[in-house]
Amino acid sequence: MKWPADAEARRRMIEALLAWVEELEKAEPEPEGLDPEVATDVPDLYATVAALESLRREVGIQGRAFSRLAEASRQADAEAEKRLRESLLREREAGRREVLAGLLDARDRFARALSSLREQVPLLTGRLFRKGRRRAALAALVEGLRLNLESVDETLRENDCREIPAEGRPFDPKTMRAVE
Repeated sequence: MKWPADAEARRRMIEALLAWVEELEKAEPEPEGLDPEVATDVPDLYATVAALESLRREVGIQGRAFSRLAEASRQADAEAEKRLRESLLREREAGRREVLAGLLDARDRFARALSSLREQVPLLTGRLFRKGRRRAALAALVEGLRLNLESVDETLRENDCREIPAEGRPFDPKTMRAVE
């Protein structure tokens, strides 16, 4: 379309254009058949798409953060399990040492009792104790002590506990324990 040379034609053209623009600004009538209860505010499609895109990005960021958190949690759980396992091993070893210390003490007492009884048997079976029953009781006592001592020694061997030869040697606090 060409711009008219006549001023009156131009003026009419401008008035028609302005009237058309004013018509655009007026509210469009509602289409027939719509429920009047329905809100007439229609969301902006561009704003909706932008909000959805923003939400998609936020979900992605949250997903990555959750993944990092889950990995950190797995590592913390593994570390806690490792510390617990090590603690249990230390406690088990401490308990084992405590039991072995008790067994060693019992073994030493059995050994001293057996040694003392063996020294006293000839005296006790002398003139005053010639009767067979007493002699048999003493022999049974010696045998019982010997069997108990062997049982304790076997338990100690099963737990990798061995005697450190110390008799007649100078005291070494690294390998020996002073008892008396």
